[in-house]
Amino acid sequence: MVFTEIDHNYCNPVSSKYQNEIDSIFSDSSKWINKTGNVELYPTLVAIFNEYTTHAVYLLYVRNQFHD
Repeated sequence: MVFTEIDHNYCNPVSSKYQNEIDSIFSDSSKWINKTGNVELYPTLVAIFNEYTTHAVYLLYVRNQFHD
């Protein structure tokens, strides 16, 4: 959890430069987030993108560190 929160410091500034493109790609947010869940945690499309990005970077890190 700490890894992904720290990673926001790197991902968020970059994604903010591409907000229009991200908003276009994630325009149907129902594909990416459950509206009955904690939707208030992800108030914008770029916030949803950032969550997926930080999680993906974490998975790559874990695979690189612990893969046989």
